Amino acid sequence: MNENNTPLSIQESDELATMKMQLKSLQAELDKQTTLREDVFRRLLKKRTNSFKNRELISIFFVALVAFGLPPYLYLGMHMSLAFTLFTGLFFTFGLFWELVIWRRFKIGNMMSLDLITTAKNMQRYRKLNKVWLNQIGTPFIIVWLTWYILELIQTLNLPDDGHLRMIIILIFIGCSIVGALVGGLIGYFSFYKPQMKLAQEMIEQIKDIESFDEEAE
Repeated sequence: MNENNTPLSIQESDELATMKMQLKSLQAELDKQTTLREDVFRRLLKKRTNSFKNRELISIFFVALVAFGLPPYLYLGMHMSLAFTLFTGLFFTFGLFWELVIWRRFKIGNMMSLDLITTAKNMQRYRKLNKVWLNQIGTPFIIVWLTWYILELIQTLNLPDDGHLRMIIILIFIGCSIVGALVGGLIGYFSFYKPQMKLAQEMIEQIKDIESFDEEAE
């Protein structure tokens, strides 16, 4: 009889069975480790998602506060023109509308119910739209608004007749307004815009990691 067809001995059979059990145990352990790592990634994603949602809620609240609170103060408290007041109110109302559209379109309040691919695509679109807002809408508006605000402010001031002193006071107010706008803009950029954009990017990368684990598991 050919040696290749010789039946396995009892010892060899036991060794083969043991090897199979060890391989099965090793595979189960690897699957467990993969599941645990994926679970960690998903929990981290959930944490980032909640943080992202809370920041968006704060942004909506702040924009609503400015949209409904700033115009009456400009018109009644600072006695600025109706045209400037309406311009300010309309812009921040549009900003509030924009925030609500973003919230609804990307389902920010319920992101964890979406599949991961949809969430990643939403975050990519969110980042793109936020860049459009900052570069093409927000920054040009601030330049126009600040210029108009300075002109309005000068007209409401009770300036002295002395031309030299008058110019000094005007320059001081212009300087303070520009510095105030820069400080406010930097605070908004570094306390909200940049962290939120970073969170969105981290969520995209986190989803890629989870998807790669799913592919490995398959």
